Amino acid sequence: MSGTMDGGGDIASGKHAGPITDSPWFWALAFSLMGLSTLALFSRKLDRRQANIERNYQARSRVAERLATENNPATPERINDAEAQPAYATPGDTLIPLWPLAIFLGLTSVVAAEMLRRSFRARTPPNSPDTKGMPP
Repeated sequence: MSGTMDGGGDIASGKHAGPITDSPWFWALAFSLMGLSTLALFSRKLDRRQANIERNYQARSRVAERLATENNPATPERINDAEAQPAYATPGDTLIPLWPLAIFLGLTSVVAAEMLRRSFRARTPPNSPDTKGMPP
C-alpha cells in the first residue's frame, strides 16, 4: 500500500492522515487554553480563596507557636510581638501567587500550538489547497 498513510489519507491527493483531534498536541492546546480562560474568568475568586486559605494557615501557625511558648517556657526567645510578625494574607498579597500558573499555561499553549502546526504541515504536501496562505 505505497502512497497511503495511516488513517486512509492519500499522500498524493493531500488528504489528512486523520482528524486533528487525533493529535495529542490538539488536546494539550485545548486544555491549556481552557485553563487560561478559566484562570482569567475566576482569578478574583481564586485570589480571594487563596488569601483565605493562607490566613487560616497563618492563624493556626501563630496559635500553635503561642501554645508551644506557653507549654515550654525554657525555649529560646520567641517573637510574640504582633507588629514583628508578617501581616496576614490579603487577596492582592498572598504567599502563593497565581501568575506562575498563568505563565505555565501560556507557555504550554504556545508550544502545543507550534507543535500542532508542525504536525499539520508534515501531514499535508506543500502544494495542497489546504495549506494555501499558511506560514511555512
